[in-house]
Amino acid sequence: MVASSHPSTPQERPIDDEAPHHTHSVDSHRPHDVFAPAEGGINFRTLTWPHASVIVAKLQIGIGILGIPGTFDTLGFAPGLISLLIICMITTYCGLLAGRIRLIHPELHSAQDLGSLFFGGSRIGMALFGFFYWVLLVMIAGSGILSTTIALNAISSHALCTMAFAGIVVAACLLIGGGCRQLMKVAWLGWAGIICVMISIWTLTIAMLTKDYPMASLGQTGRVQVKAGNSSSTFAEAMSAVTTQLFAILGNVAFYSISAEMKRPREFEKAVYVGQLFVIANYIIVGCIVYGKAGQFLTSPALGSAGPLIKKICYGFSLPAVLITAIMYSHLATKQVFVTALRSSRHLTTPTVIHWGVWIGSTILAVAIGFVLAASIPVFDDLLSLIGATVGCFFSIVVGGMTLLYMVSHEDTQGSVAGDDSSSSSGEGAEAEKAVVDSQAQQGKAGQTAARVTSRAHVAPSLGADRAWLVRAYLVAFKSHTTTRSRKVRFGLGVLLLMIGGFIIVGGTYGAAVSISNAYSSGAVQQAFSCADNSV
Repeated sequence: MVASSHPSTPQERPIDDEAPHHTHSVDSHRPHDVFAPAEGGINFRTLTWPHASVIVAKLQIGIGILGIPGTFDTLGFAPGLISLLIICMITTYCGLLAGRIRLIHPELHSAQDLGSLFFGGSRIGMALFGFFYWVLLVMIAGSGILSTTIALNAISSHALCTMAFAGIVVAACLLIGGGCRQLMKVAWLGWAGIICVMISIWTLTIAMLTKDYPMASLGQTGRVQVKAGNSSSTFAEAMSAVTTQLFAILGNVAFYSISAEMKRPREFEKAVYVGQLFVIANYIIVGCIVYGKAGQFLTSPALGSAGPLIKKICYGFSLPAVLITAIMYSHLATKQVFVTALRSSRHLTTPTVIHWGVWIGSTILAVAIGFVLAASIPVFDDLLSLIGATVGCFFSIVVGGMTLLYMVSHEDTQGSVAGDDSSSSSGEGAEAEKAVVDSQAQQGKAGQTAARVTSRAHVAPSLGADRAWLVRAYLVAFKSHTTTRSRKVRFGLGVLLLMIGGFIIVGGTYGAAVSISNAYSSGAVQQAFSCADNSV
């Protein structure tokens, strides 16, 4: 399919939404879609945007919402709400960027591929991005395993050793997540998970509205304190709360994989808007009501805040949801290794012995590491904040900033992605392009850069085609005589995202480390791999 010769935005780059096995560009060297099926093979591109919106929502709403009310107590209601709103806006915008960059580069499957894109085809960059992205997915799967053991302990009054419950969850992840290779086949779990978690959290919310706090039956005394601000929290506690909020809304890290399996990738933004609006509205409403009612008497996870009976009921409803979180993220972690190992081979979409061997092995590896993490860090809040502070922040915010700067660097003087055919005929932007060439000539690469600039008049660069994008982003935004205010703003926004992400990584990791250390030293956690009851 040949797109219009004058696309005006990055979303309008050539990509055929109708046929998942076509050639995506007029240029034969442009990489094809990562899931272009072989003849007689599996068609992975089966998601419609309503299904995708459900997956967008379910990848976030569930475990994360249970920690939101407690962050309001740590930060204070006003700062906590402002922090949550800012984080939601940032991750939603970065989620939209994930879909937009895939329209330019349909060969992208996950954040791993961005390592090659951002570092000029470097295998080391791709390997590092891939490894840490896989670690993130496995850590979230581990938090799902931990949450499921908490739910099972709460419902059964600790009828079994916690590690036995963890074993049951691991078996479910292996059988269900490992048995479904296509994301579409896991999408129905998203529907079930959202329904269950919504029933659970709204049962809790309504029950708390009918109760008076403090609850003497739980040994609570004094007055309920809803703090507008909280100056008594330490820096470590505040950063731990911020990263817990980030964990609740960092599902955008997996949006590349969702877009990659959509029938019509152009409709991905609809899925993001619908899914994110649903998630954010519930986070704000439930968080405000639950904290406003219970104040400092909150438990974390929040489902234990309305008494023993409601706790069992709510955990009963939420059990499928937290289990589905473990299944879906272990599936995504499996798919990450699977695609990396078999990319560009017939085994990726053809059910051969190698195909199944890699899939099963990847599933076992992801679930096993998730189990180890869940057993090693058995404190709910601490695990959430550690994930949010480290790889979670990097892929949900920092990578978003890098993506925005990369896209700015490939805009021509008309505001479209470099590669608009009109650029070659108009001749505009020559000054910016010459500046790039001159800067590279100082490093002895002028000829290569000039060739790249020429080639961009026709196609978007493929993975690894470019290493000068960061310098060019600045030149295009500030040195081109045809630059626009919008381009400068987006460049500034990209830099701001990098700064925010860097601050959260440093401060949040410190806060999580201090909290985990205090939990072990105070005796709140006896040991890793413990059979003790971990429910609140």
